[in-house]
Amino acid sequence: MAVWCCVDFRWRRPKISARRWAVSRNFPAAIKAARRRAGQSIPIHQEMFYIRDYPPRLAFFARKVAEKGGETTIADMRAITAALPPAVRDRLEALGIRNVRNFAARTGSAQQDRLMDKRGWDFAFYTDSEVEVDAICARRHMEPLWHEDGSLTVFNQEDAFVVHPQTGERIYRSGLHLEHFYGGSYDNTGAAAQLRASQKYPSGAFLGDGSALSADDDAALCAVVDRYTYQWPWQDGDLMLLDNLLTGHGRRPFEGTRATEVALLD
Repeated sequence: MAVWCCVDFRWRRPKISARRWAVSRNFPAAIKAARRRAGQSIPIHQEMFYIRDYPPRLAFFARKVAEKGGETTIADMRAITAALPPAVRDRLEALGIRNVRNFAARTGSAQQDRLMDKRGWDFAFYTDSEVEVDAICARRHMEPLWHEDGSLTVFNQEDAFVVHPQTGERIYRSGLHLEHFYGGSYDNTGAAAQLRASQKYPSGAFLGDGSALSADDDAALCAVVDRYTYQWPWQDGDLMLLDNLLTGHGRRPFEGTRATEVALLD
């Protein structure tokens, strides 16, 4: 078993109490890694990039690695920030980010739909009370918009760069480079793209005025993210601790069975 620590993108073996991975004051102690189909990639992102409050650190536990592929990828967000194309950086600085998320009407189901935007708002917010959802949104600096069919759209405006509480560095924190994912690349049936095309306010991360990057700027941004993304083979029982602002994470496609658990740490 290996334990790897990437709090500042300089690898070292840390002294870590197992209890710190099992208990968190502000976040669920452990969750299953995102359940996407084995043949699909999960692109680089910082956990909960779409809301202002986020877990500062993450712990990944490889309960069982896949027979082939399935590596947990990581990205150096400090290097990505420094290498942002000037035209993209200027727009991010001037406009910030507008995040849009859509939820279906209350479903009463505890099962997560493979299409993200078909999750009921009761599933996502852990309540069946619209009043409580409004209160949660107010606390988290989000704007809820209820629709006649009972569905919900949530907006929030955020800065594209966040100051790291320990280092003082301004780090890119956004899903703007995930347009292809929001556009439906996570679903090879075409259903996700069709659903998004039908939305009045499509889910995604946009510039603060609601506009998107040009195709050329989007390609340049994605190329920078790819340049500073890394992967290596895992073994059963491996553990990895990440700084959630300085390090993005994702997943490669895989064959066989794979079980990874994630702890959100304060």
